Amino acid sequence: CVAVDLLFVIDNSPSMGPYQEALSAAFPLFVDEIFGALPVGTDLHVGITTTSFYVGSCSESTLNCKSGASDATILEHYLPPTGGDDGENGGQGRLFAWAGQNFFAASTDDDPAPLKAWFTAAATAAGETGCSFEMPAAAAGWAADPANAATNAGFLRDEGAVLMVFVLSDEPDKSAEPVSQWVDKLVAAKAGCGGLECILAAGLV
Repeated sequence: CVAVDLLFVIDNSPSMGPYQEALSAAFPLFVDEIFGALPVGTDLHVGITTTSFYVGSCSESTLNCKSGASDATILEHYLPPTGGDDGENGGQGRLFAWAGQNFFAASTDDDPAPLKAWFTAAATAAGETGCSFEMPAAAAGWAADPANAATNAGFLRDEGAVLMVFVLSDEPDKSAEPVSQWVDKLVAAKAGCGGLECILAAGLV
């Protein structure tokens, strides 16, 4: 590959601040490892979206790694971007805008310091004001959907680029529709590259 797109799906619900700070603290070393492992001149895109699809009062409990809310209640807290823009920076699969950028573009022959500074600030700026009905799978899928082209255009490359999706969350995924739907959106965005062969996933849950 000649390019790598790193999509971080960050839980921005209440109590996530310490975890966001830990990710920010670890990211500079992560960048050093990336720059050391990839060929010189590899293009990088680094972007953040959040797990939130609802603005307003959100409160729910979990039991045995499952939501205690009914399916109907979960759906009440799920507004896809096709249903309207809820105005949340980084919500509904949109990329989180920070310091005037929707994502950070760099190359492995650049000075890594600006990328480190941008991400460490952006990851904590995502904050704790998101909905507690966390939907990371939906967020990753909608990040690749044309419905979010206004904020996400140019982030994902197809042929010649690997997509890495990294999830940070402390709750089970409450994405309101089948996981296969979100996988299909990512695969469609990477069709020329080879679909799933060009997508990697990891996370801290």
